[in-house]
Amino acid sequence: MSSSFLEITCDGCSFNGSSLPTIGRFFWSQNGNFFPIDQQMGLCEDCDDIIAMESFPDLEVIKRAKEIHPIYLLGKPFMRNLEDDEAKYLASQNSLEILDSVMALGRPPVCLECGGNTVHPITIPEGAHGDIAIDLGINHFGCKGRLKIQGSGMTRIGFHSLRRHYDLNGKLIDTIEDDIDVDDYVITPRQMKNIMSKTKSKPGKSEKRTISPKLRAFLDMDFN
Repeated sequence: MSSSFLEITCDGCSFNGSSLPTIGRFFWSQNGNFFPIDQQMGLCEDCDDIIAMESFPDLEVIKRAKEIHPIYLLGKPFMRNLEDDEAKYLASQNSLEILDSVMALGRPPVCLECGGNTVHPITIPEGAHGDIAIDLGINHFGCKGRLKIQGSGMTRIGFHSLRRHYDLNGKLIDTIEDDIDVDDYVITPRQMKNIMSKTKSKPGKSEKRTISPKLRAFLDMDFN
């Protein structure tokens, strides 16, 4: 599998990072059960690198997810990148109680590389996949420079999708090779319409993302 990616540099030093650490799937593990971690790109001061970090849902979203969980648990789980309603996505997942256990700790989000909490989330600005570096509005600690982001252009990198398991404190337990089976998830007609509208509104975007043959076959189905 190969993918384009985002490059992050500093205009004050030779710092260089990328969005590649966010590729793969991340799960909290408890008593043999798993719950997917919603993660985002961030800057870790301890690692001095661009990393994947935890992103916690709002308490109101969790409350709503728990209310509708008995209904959505009857079907297959939703895929995060296809479901815009975060509460419905959470409600469709198994072992929602694991998220409750994590939130009950009252801890801040941590780096999914080192487990440290000196992390700064990175919001990806519009146009970040272009050829012109965009200021992220983040000062790079240790120097007076600012971080900038841009696309990798024609450069793509091959990788094996990994599945990472963490304890409830965000400490890495193990890493295994991951082969996502689309048959384990549900893709609703509404999600399908969103995919098609986004593809039409952003010409060429579909070529930038490599997806599995099973998902491609599903996307090629006629829902009319």
